[in-house]
Amino acid sequence: MAAPLIMSNDLRNLDNSARFILQNKMAIAINQDPMGIQGRRLLKEKNHIEVYWRPLSHSASALVFLSRRTDMPSRYHTSLAKLKYDAGNYEAYDVFTDSTVKGLNATTEFTLSINPSGVVMWYVYPKQHSKETKTLHHQHKKASQFAFHKAEPAQLTVL
Repeated sequence: MAAPLIMSNDLRNLDNSARFILQNKMAIAINQDPMGIQGRRLLKEKNHIEVYWRPLSHSASALVFLSRRTDMPSRYHTSLAKLKYDAGNYEAYDVFTDSTVKGLNATTEFTLSINPSGVVMWYVYPKQHSKETKTLHHQHKKASQFAFHKAEPAQLTVL
């Protein structure tokens, strides 16, 4: 988040999963957001989960949930209020699964599944700005040729 993306791969022999990360248009857009404010760690949990936050333009932000575990996937239970978000309604676009979580407000509790040594990256935006953000998503979709799927409003568990 606002730093070079460093991977320890031989670029001549990238597998598709590494190529997807390096070429993910939304991850690049978050990294190169015009506000230029670096992300910071919000939490370092005892269960080896770290949460990072970065403010972005258009009243949006990025959340990264990082698992330092190496043995098994982690389930992380939280809410936007616990992550210091103001009261209000939000939507979150999962950068690597290409899905949108709707029906979030600051107090909505949700659970994420994070792979060992893996991340979940969300682009979070206020619901009242979702029309403007959908335009941004459309621009990224056009540029990246990825499809943006809408989740059902009742879906609050992200696996």
